[in-house]
Amino acid sequence: MSLRFYPVFVNHIAGSVQAGDLRALFSRFGTVTDVVIVDEYGFVNLARSEDVFNAVEQLNGRYGK
Repeated sequence: MSLRFYPVFVNHIAGSVQAGDLRALFSRFGTVTDVVIVDEYGFVNLARSEDVFNAVEQLNGRYGK
């Protein structure tokens, strides 16, 4: 069985943001397989590379602290 996912690095995450918030935001672009937040950064794993491209294109620089 091959496990594949495509991570998106998310920087400058506000302390009030939780994994469920990022999951909801990124699920607009495809299947979210995992979300990890560490301090002010995190990773959102998406199931398809095309979904990563679309998410980055739409969200890059749009949100900030």
